[in-house]
Amino acid sequence: MNKFSDIKFEFKSKNSLNKYRDIIEDFINQKREELNSILDKLELRKESRLILEKSNYQIKILVDTIKPSMPNKGTLFGALGLSTKNNSAIIFILAKDINTFFNQDGIKKDLTYYEILQTLIHELSHLFIRNEQKNKVFTKEIAKRIGLIQYINNTFFDLLYLRQVGINRLKSMNKIGIKSLDDINEDNRQKLKNLPGSSDWHVNQWIEQAKIIKEGKILFRKLPIVDKLLKENYIIFNIEMDYRQSQIFFISTYNSSTKEINQFFEKKKEKRLLEDLIRYLEKYPDHILLSYSNNNYDEYQLMKRIEDLELKNISNIFIDICLYIQEIILGRFSSSDYNLKALSNFFGYKFSTHLSGTDVGYLLDDYLNCGKECDWKKIKQYNKEDVLAVKYILDEILKNCGSESVYIKPKIKIVKVKNHLKNESRNSFQE
Repeated sequence: MNKFSDIKFEFKSKNSLNKYRDIIEDFINQKREELNSILDKLELRKESRLILEKSNYQIKILVDTIKPSMPNKGTLFGALGLSTKNNSAIIFILAKDINTFFNQDGIKKDLTYYEILQTLIHELSHLFIRNEQKNKVFTKEIAKRIGLIQYINNTFFDLLYLRQVGINRLKSMNKIGIKSLDDINEDNRQKLKNLPGSSDWHVNQWIEQAKIIKEGKILFRKLPIVDKLLKENYIIFNIEMDYRQSQIFFISTYNSSTKEINQFFEKKKEKRLLEDLIRYLEKYPDHILLSYSNNNYDEYQLMKRIEDLELKNISNIFIDICLYIQEIILGRFSSSDYNLKALSNFFGYKFSTHLSGTDVGYLLDDYLNCGKECDWKKIKQYNKEDVLAVKYILDEILKNCGSESVYIKPKIKIVKVKNHLKNESRNSFQE
């Protein structure tokens, strides 16, 4: 009879979740022998064995996003799909707003990685054990026997918090003996510079950031953009579109000179919404338009819709402030920690809704395609809070960089995952 060690894996994910696919793939590669030694002693369920035989013992592992239309199963859950129709076996790792997963105790990505891999183990175990409760107990036993907590701490502390360090670069660092933040120093400058795609800029950033992280501090740099925002007026804006990006439904703005929040909303008359916005902006031609996306998303989509509808152009200067904030704020932050929700939450801002941009996109898609009414009030509030969250982060920056670059202690204590796993109420994501 075939065993777990005969199974071949195919790893897939949405582009925005590629790093989590890489984490799963790397974990399987690193821990394959240990998993084999445990699971090969078990007998596959009859259903599992029949499907695996027909699929040539191939399992696809798919990392995807929970859609709002799916049942509410928490922040993260998994599912094992065995299809007799297609003779396929798929393990789904599904997450809601995974890039901004933030635990109130201060654990961020570390616990996310643990939950992802524990969920993976849980679904792999379902190939052998059908009973949910027995499988939960067995999953914990496997996690303990293969040293999952130690694996997480050794793999993800703390080099992945350095700028532009992902799984692949981390592997390259490990190959040349760079194992921890203590190895990020001037003595290893040439080694670090010789890494694929690295330069003096990267090494300077890593050395500075490693020092800050080890000191448990956050550095606010007073860059030229900070001076600009201290001296000039700006309007923060945020847009909401359907997932296919065919229509803008909401635009919220915050004006630094008037201290006013304005919201523009049209269910069907997008042209009127944009005309109202253009008339409003014409009153403030000298105000900088600030967005927060890390890729100029809001500016691009706004200007594209204005062009498509042949409307009057906007003359204001656009700045995606997220691109600068990654240079201004240095500390124990990875790329995903600069996400709007994650960063504003870190500094103490609280959202009243658990919606994400992906959620809103799907909800608006359903409205356009099926006529299914949205909770417009809730989306409007979410759109407004996105703008207020940007303002909250800017206030922190301007407050702390009023005169010079400063260090501050984090408001929220960041700790390793092993210190918090005893709280079983948090570990209920498996399905």
